[in-house]
Amino acid sequence: MSGPVSGLLDRIWFPPVPAARPALLRLAVGTYAVWLMYTNGVAWTKDSRQAAERFQPVGLPALFSAPLEPAVFDLVVAGTFVGLVVFVLGFGHRVLAPLTALAFCFVLAYRTSWGKVYHSDNLLWLQLFALAVTPSADAWSLDAWLARRGPGWRPLSWLRWPQAPRVDWRYGWSVQLAATLTAATYFLAGLAKVTGELGFGWATGQNLLAQIGKNAIQAEFLTVEGPTDTVLWAWQLGLPVLGGLAWGSLLLELLAPVALLHRWLGRAFAVATWCLHAGIHVLMDITFWFPMSGFAFLVFFPLERLLPRSLRDED
Repeated sequence: MSGPVSGLLDRIWFPPVPAARPALLRLAVGTYAVWLMYTNGVAWTKDSRQAAERFQPVGLPALFSAPLEPAVFDLVVAGTFVGLVVFVLGFGHRVLAPLTALAFCFVLAYRTSWGKVYHSDNLLWLQLFALAVTPSADAWSLDAWLARRGPGWRPLSWLRWPQAPRVDWRYGWSVQLAATLTAATYFLAGLAKVTGELGFGWATGQNLLAQIGKNAIQAEFLTVEGPTDTVLWAWQLGLPVLGGLAWGSLLLELLAPVALLHRWLGRAFAVATWCLHAGIHVLMDITFWFPMSGFAFLVFFPLERLLPRSLRDED
């Protein structure tokens, strides 16, 4: 297919970008995943030791009719952690990275199967998956280093993606796939709101007010500290202000795909959505750590430009 439409699609989906851009994304997203497992892995293994009747499998764990033996899951967690470290280092990316992404998906889904649901972890996995199945280790990686070592390392070449130009559409596709999955996540969140019982009535702020009140009650009776001052202050704002905030968040989610049409739209969406999460943190005392860290929105920025010019083409 040729013509204006195909040209537009090429610019949106397959823009030529430097190999360093998906590589730096791999380092950032992979490092966050390593940190998440390092700080939570022990707690996840403890969750797997609950009574078997509490196991309600979702995702990949649904392939099993009963929970794994705790010792087996411990090995899965340890192996996934090692795989994520290798993912960050960028070794054997063509083969090992997709396997690591599947293992990470299993671990996150297994944790959810015991009733622990952390929505922002889904976005983390989607971005990691996009970088795992595309050539995001052609720069700033062990694969790139070994590729320059010469004939002695050619037996390992099947573990790496075929060599591409330093600026290529393949790297643009890697970044755009991660960005598309990010936009789709927010769009589906908005779609779930308007297709629920309230429909667009969700944006009146009534549901948001009820959620803030619920959080305050839970904090009062289920925690030592009680509700935070910001949660109580948010409750006192009332419907007019919360309605405006609800409309803003709903429109931001439903218009998320527009962020893919131009780089500046993507950056504006990233900044606005980070502000949305900051507002949720302040008003509702709920923190989505992956978006709040800023790592979730790096896909919309040319990270390689942060490097000194002398290093942009180096790895």
